[in-house]
Amino acid sequence: MDIDVNGRTVTNSDNNIFTIKNEAALNLSGSGWLKGNLLIEEGGALTMNGSLDVDNITHHGSALTMNTQTDKLNIVLARDKRITLGDDFSCDSLKISLDNDVLAALNDDMEEAGDIVIAENAGEDLVSKVTIAGLTNKLVSLQRRDDGSLTLHKELLTGVFIDGEKGSDDNTGLSYDAPVKSFDRA
Repeated sequence: MDIDVNGRTVTNSDNNIFTIKNEAALNLSGSGWLKGNLLIEEGGALTMNGSLDVDNITHHGSALTMNTQTDKLNIVLARDKRITLGDDFSCDSLKISLDNDVLAALNDDMEEAGDIVIAENAGEDLVSKVTIAGLTNKLVSLQRRDDGSLTLHKELLTGVFIDGEKGSDDNTGLSYDAPVKSFDRA
């Protein structure tokens, strides 16, 4: 289904603005504001083109393609889901919320977590505009790879630098210049 928002504001305060079900595809275009949540259920697909502002997108579906210009964007990504960004995508602020189990693995210093691709075809400036909700582990970094993928990468600890006087438990402990202070943090 194709919908041209055409300068309108679409709202639904009680539920989702749109729910895209299994094997359904919704193409939104034009300019306007979508106040509320767009829910992409498993198997559903959403494509956005134009100058569209949306409060929130929850992505459990097969595809989320963003080729839109927006100020602020909040996206909830289910496990193993990613965003495909078009050549015209731009935003000032992108907040990503991850699946709770994925976030817990990233925040646990001792648990291995492979690289997690959250977006494809990302522009070089996007890394500085992304916030990962609830991510507290300083061993995890957001990186843009040469292929344009935006990836969360977690360093594995192989040794920790400790300095009880000059260290800080806010440091990673991965280098002589950034030691942790306590054995508890190590």
